[in-house]
Amino acid sequence: LAYLRRRDQVDRLVTVIILASAPVALFGILQWIGAGPGVFSGLYAGRAFSSLGNPIFLGGYLIMVLPLTLVRALRPAAGALRAVYAILVVLQLITLGITFSLGAWVGFAVAAGVFALAAVALRGRRGAILAVAIAAPLVVGGLVLALNTPAVRTGLGDSPVAVRRISRLFDAGDRSTLRVRLLLWDAAAR
Repeated sequence: LAYLRRRDQVDRLVTVIILASAPVALFGILQWIGAGPGVFSGLYAGRAFSSLGNPIFLGGYLIMVLPLTLVRALRPAAGALRAVYAILVVLQLITLGITFSLGAWVGFAVAAGVFALAAVALRGRRGAILAVAIAAPLVVGGLVLALNTPAVRTGLGDSPVAVRRISRLFDAGDRSTLRVRLLLWDAAAR
């Protein structure tokens, strides 16, 4: 903030931030497919964590970089440059998915919703904005609640890790993330 005075300086900073995400995303994908260095295999039950040391940190990093990359991919530019940004968006999305970090996924979903609402607002469709702003949380909330009902949970069987994690969102067992969050919130409140 102290040294950025012109638009071209901000653009260069954003470009560096975006390009720095490429090795982070690629390393996360290599870890997930088992091609990373052996010292990293088996950590976090197969969840990608790349060079950030934790899947939650990687997910948080990616949800901050993804909007910047997406804007660049959608911005009018030379075809090759747009293609590079589009490839980076795909790599970042894949890496975000293989973190299996629910908080990061929720953060990305909220960011994507805000992005979509902003795009609709720029087109001047206020009714559509209101409809999406009301319907999206209801649909997502309904899906999460449905996945957490006992009848649906027992039928999930060998479903993907993401679905199983979402279906256990309200478990309060000793090792659940809900239990950890409740303990942290309780300590913070005190």
